[in-house]
Amino acid sequence: MTTIAEARDSLAEAITAGAGLRAIPYLSSTIAHPCAHVRLGAYDPRMVLGKSKAEYQFSVSVFVGVASERSAQVRCDALREPSGAGSLVAAIEDGTLWAATVDYAQVILVGEPTEVVIAEETLMMFEVDVEVVF
Repeated sequence: MTTIAEARDSLAEAITAGAGLRAIPYLSSTIAHPCAHVRLGAYDPRMVLGKSKAEYQFSVSVFVGVASERSAQVRCDALREPSGAGSLVAAIEDGTLWAATVDYAQVILVGEPTEVVIAEETLMMFEVDVEVVF
């Protein structure tokens, strides 16, 4: 049976392999942009079907680059595309990129780009919500 840690690692690997974006399976104290950080959301352990399958919500925080740079905004658009080379949606939903055994991974929301200040640097970032069943 796949563990939460294996699914988290595999999600990060799928993002790196499919979208060409460095993805970190656990939060880091530094943001070496462009990069993505994978987080596990809340889940209801009562909904683990027969203690063998469950739906888990993951969030991916994508830090693209300095918000004032056009290249960061262009990269943000490319990553947010629903399909094609460099698309986070396509990478995450491509089961062949997953090392862990999962029933499916589906992007359920691609958030809007926002600006966030980290270490006195204004970065462009957005969130991606992912549903993974394993």
